Formats: sequence, structure tokens, C-alpha cells
Amino acid sequence: MSKEEDVRSAGKRRRNILYLIERYLRDNGFYDTCECLKNEARLQNDYEICDNVDLDSIYLEYASFYQVKFGKNPKILKKLSPSVKIQVNNTARKCPATSRSKKEESPQKTEPFNESLQIKQISSSASNHETTVNPVEFGIQLNPSDLIIEGWKYLEECVKLTIVNKDLGFRWKDIFGNTKAVETIKEAVIMPLKYPQLFSDKLKPWKSLLLHGPPGGGKTLLARVLCSETQGQITFFNVTSSCVTSKWRGESEKIIKVLFYYAKMHAPAVIFLDEIDALTSGRDRASDHEASKRFKNEFLQLLDGLEDNNTSIFVLASTNIPWDIDPAFLRRFEKKILINLPSNDARYSMIEYYLQNSKTYTVDVMKELTKLSEGFTGDQIRLACKEAAMNQIRNISTQNPQTKQITIEDLRQAFKIIKPIDEKLVQKHTTWNNINGS
Repeated sequence: MSKEEDVRSAGKRRRNILYLIERYLRDNGFYDTCECLKNEARLQNDYEICDNVDLDSIYLEYASFYQVKFGKNPKILKKLSPSVKIQVNNTARKCPATSRSKKEESPQKTEPFNESLQIKQISSSASNHETTVNPVEFGIQLNPSDLIIEGWKYLEECVKLTIVNKDLGFRWKDIFGNTKAVETIKEAVIMPLKYPQLFSDKLKPWKSLLLHGPPGGGKTLLARVLCSETQGQITFFNVTSSCVTSKWRGESEKIIKVLFYYAKMHAPAVIFLDEIDALTSGRDRASDHEASKRFKNEFLQLLDGLEDNNTSIFVLASTNIPWDIDPAFLRRFEKKILINLPSNDARYSMIEYYLQNSKTYTVDVMKELTKLSEGFTGDQIRLACKEAAMNQIRNISTQNPQTKQITIEDLRQAFKIIKPIDEKLVQKHTTWNNINGS
């Protein structure tokens, strides 16, 4: 770089810093100081700070970079050496303390002077007041019980958004079939809450479960039921890809770390990762970016690493394509359960559940609908019953508005509209489960 280019770069850097300071002063209410800076630095209105840049974010990014590189927080400020106050002819003056012998500090040395000389140390409270930094002004709230590293408070706020604090209105009775998955979830979450004495140091509850199967089988429904049934007893985190990924370099790894740390601080907790294949695809793909590999490595370490393994955190994940998940992640899941198509009895119960006034239909009609729904997932059965009800609404102009009963013909037509799921996909899940399931 030539000397002229170096000078231009330094001038541009100085201009950017001044505009950043001007924006920071204005945002924090220092309007008089802001005007003085604009006048003295001759700042014009031709430039404006970009939306994603400010002094707070720059400070936090530097602190995070320093922590990752050196393993400790950067030291931005340091205390000044204690000052002394010298009073000569009742005039006070501050000067930094220097090393001096007792002979020089003794009052006998001041006798030859006509002026009275008094030396006293400034109170420590005043000195501390001059060098104390308010963390709130820098966007940092120091709370060691909630945060790992200073300056990660904004990441904690992102994690808090994933917590489900309301009853979703689902119960265990709303699930038909999937007996193995329900029992495993109860063993992992419900049993330790009700009977903690049953689990010792050697016997721990399940810490992770992967649900896989064709779309619409009820994997997400199981998570909704678990969240509703344990409301007020556990902290439920509903985590999606957008919650733990960021465009900023290194921030995705921090978010996933804060997520697990925050869950540990608010245990017992359940972390639900829907469509986990989006976060845990194979690490040997040539198309993967370096940032994606760093995130996956951090995720693997948090699932089962050298740090203390907190059994009060249960990781529940679901996917429609388990064969795309990296083998290292599959090993971390202690249980891998297939959510298969519902059986005849389960389909019969689902049709009764979703149909209005289902008791008015004969057993033969219900068996006919059960046979028509062969190969359907639970969600497809719901859609078929909804289609029959909507068809009743479409014909309400030609029928008696008081008629609430869905006709058998409407049901047959609705169940014929819905197409069963592809058998090849079902067979693929079954084959994979026979090899990798547990």
C-alpha cells in the first residue's frame, strides 16, 4: 500500500469512528456534546451509520473475539494510580502519587518553607467513581447465574424467545398409537418428576430421543402433548433453525452454547428440535461452509462432551429424513423410534375423535371408513374428516341450515379424495429403523 493510500485509509477510518461516536452520543441523550462534536469535527449530514453497525455491537464483537482467541475477557479500562492532593496556601492541586521516602514525607521537611504544606490521599470512593464503567451503558448486564461470558446478554434474550410458556391444550389421550414413543417420553421426563428416588447415580433417565417417520405421523404432536402435560413443571424450549443460526461469524456457536447453558440453569428442561436434519447434516459434504462445520462440532460437544452431562436436560428431536443426519449426531441420541402409520384400531379411534357426532354412525360405517383410510397418516385422517365437514358447509345453501350431521356419502367422497402416502417412503423408513433404530 502506498503512502497516499495509507493516508486515505487512515482518514476514512477516523471519519467512521467520529460518526459512530456521534450516533452513540445522540442515541444516549448527550445532545449538547453531540452538537459540539459535529461542529468541532465538521461532520456533515451526507453520511449515515448503517443499521447493523453501532458502538455497542462493535464492543461486544471484540469482547467475544478476544474471549475465543485468548480464553479471557479483554481489559478495556484500568484504574489510575492513587492521586494525592497538595495544598499550598489553601490552594489544592491533584498530582499522581510517586514513590518517596519517609524522610521526604515527614513534616520536618516542610518547616523551612513559609507556606503550610499538607499532603492527603484522595478517598478511594472518589477514585473509584472516576474510573468506574457502567455496564448498562455498554449493553452488558453482569449476572453470573445466567450468563457464561460477559457481553452475551443479547444471546440470552434470543434463547428466551424459544421458551413456550402456555398450555397448548393437548393431552396424552389425544394420541392414538405410537405406544413406544409415548412410553419412552414418559420414562425420560414424567417418571423422574414423579419418582426421582427410582433413579440413582448409575441409572439415569433417557437424555435424548429422535423421532422419525413419514410426514404427518404425529411427531410434532408428541412434543405438543409433552409441553402441555408438563406446563409449570419443566422449561420447554421449542428450537428451530432460525433461532440458532446467525449471519454473523461465530455467533451460531454462541447461541447454541447459551441455549444449553440456559436450559441447565432452568432445569428440568426439554429442548425440542423440530426438523433437526437441517442442523445436523453430514459434515463430510463438500458444499458445507466452515461456519456450518464449526456449529455442528459445537453442537456435538454440547450433546455429549467433556463437560458435566446434565441429565435434567432432555433433548427431543424429530425428522422426516433421518438418513441425512450425520452418524455422530445419531450416536448422541440414545433412542431412535419410528413413528409409523397408524394401525386399524388407531385409525378407528382417530376417525371417532375427528368426526362430529361420530356416535350416530353405525359400526359398519366406521369400519368402512377405517378401511378407506388404509395407508393414511394421522394428519391425512384429520384432513379427510375436515374435508367432509367442509363439504357439508358448501352444500348448506341447498340443505336445511339446521342439519349438522355429515352424510355417509360426504365421508366416502372425502376419504377417496385424500391419497395414501407413498409406500416406498414408508418402506424406506422401516428399513432404516431396522438398521439404526433402538
